[in-house]
Amino acid sequence: GGKDIAMLTRRLDAFLGISNGEQSYVSSGINRLNLLNELTFHNTDQLNSVTLDEACNRDMVRQQWQKAVETGKKLGREITLFHQDEKPYQQQKELYFKDVVKYSLAEVGIVLSVYIPEFILRNLDIILSKGILYFFYALIAFLSLNFGKKTYKAIKLYIHYGMIHKKIQNIGMVVINTMDELGYLPTDRSQIEVEAELLPMGDIKCSIFGANQIESTLFINILDEILQPIENPRYLLMRSNWLRKKLDIENYFPVPEIFGDKKEKSLVFQKHWDKLVSQTELLYTRHFEGRKVLLKARLFHAKNEHQELTKKSVIWR
Repeated sequence: GGKDIAMLTRRLDAFLGISNGEQSYVSSGINRLNLLNELTFHNTDQLNSVTLDEACNRDMVRQQWQKAVETGKKLGREITLFHQDEKPYQQQKELYFKDVVKYSLAEVGIVLSVYIPEFILRNLDIILSKGILYFFYALIAFLSLNFGKKTYKAIKLYIHYGMIHKKIQNIGMVVINTMDELGYLPTDRSQIEVEAELLPMGDIKCSIFGANQIESTLFINILDEILQPIENPRYLLMRSNWLRKKLDIENYFPVPEIFGDKKEKSLVFQKHWDKLVSQTELLYTRHFEGRKVLLKARLFHAKNEHQELTKKSVIWR
């Protein structure tokens, strides 16, 4: 039942073990067992039977361990950001891809059949007086203003669902570069790697290699603080511009506590964030205006407040 799974999860978080799948690797956590998403009485009995058979095959287990140890090069820590949308990741991505095709074909059809002939007839005098090049520029501007919005939005969402792991990797680079500049990273920065991987179900895994255990743990905890719903940071990063403010669309990111105790350290974090992620504005939350912004940021993340967003683990890879 649920209590048994919860207890098993806690125990597996405490030690490393071999994965249960086609690819052999050594990791902590229950995810390495590749359990089914939904456990019932029927599939639980089948799963227990398969697990017992595999455990009795000592030669296979020994080969898996040997392969995993030989394949891996170093021990690292990682954090997994779970896919939060109600629809499965692949279904969501296919939906946005279909929107891209649908809007593109629909708009091309409308343009070719109706608007281009009408636009040419209405602007025939421009073609005759100012030339075909001027008319071509006017046509592009007309199409962009009238038909590009939905297609652009669909393409942006499709790219977002294919590239979000790159953004998480960049955030990880921001954290490690800030740690290095502020003296939290005794290990040579050139020896440390930050990698992010998009998993088939839409989860994102971010790993750090080359750092010692203290540095790795600190990195994972800082990254986890950024990915979790905003609580009560001293400083916030606000991604905004004049258009976003007009439309009341703004994104907020907390400055981690270890960097947010002083403004000078927060500015270092902001510098690396602006370079690798996006341009932002640094906001202090310990006065009246800042508290209003903080409340707005917390409300923005309220729907994820009681959900499990991330999972930390140790891996030999």
